[in-house]
Amino acid sequence: TQLLASAPFEALVSDLSPRDLGGLALLRFVHQEDPDIPVVLMGASPDVSTALEAMELGAFQFLSLPAPHERMRETVERAVVSCRIARQRSDAQRAFEELPTI
Repeated sequence: TQLLASAPFEALVSDLSPRDLGGLALLRFVHQEDPDIPVVLMGASPDVSTALEAMELGAFQFLSLPAPHERMRETVERAVVSCRIARQRSDAQRAFEELPTI
């Protein structure tokens, strides 16, 4: 929670099974804290049901490892653009809601 609050993340990339927090749990947590942050999950040998669950939970992309560097770079670039657009949309919505009613 502190890390997400301390810096404006534009994308998060995680292995599906980090030691301290599973990738799916991390995905749920990040989306609860800031749904505009795209989460890219990666895994060396995930089963299809895990990859499908990740996508159903809102993962931006699921990459099977080893993934080509170019594909990883392109995926992260698209995730960052997606986040920036989502934040602009959220900012515009807040500004609209703050307009005085006539």
